[in-house]
Amino acid sequence: MRDELNRTLASLHEVTENKNASDADRKSATSIHDSLMGTVQCALWWVRILSALCLGVGTLVGYRLIIATLGKAKLVPAQGLRPNWPPPV
Repeated sequence: MRDELNRTLASLHEVTENKNASDADRKSATSIHDSLMGTVQCALWWVRILSALCLGVGTLVGYRLIIATLGKAKLVPAQGLRPNWPPPV
């Protein structure tokens, strides 16, 4: 349903940008577009703050596990980009 709503918004935006459309059609498309836009892009301020806080706390708590996991992996800089890595001495 969200995909259909996004396609509808894109079509309404095309009508507002179309020079061949009448002024009444452009005004109608603009008003419908603006009213529908609130349903698609609705993120309350406290949801954004809470999300950022959760990501920050999760990173603070789990950074040691991430570093330990990556430390065990045998990573080579630019792996796969240089076939003769490391260069011969």
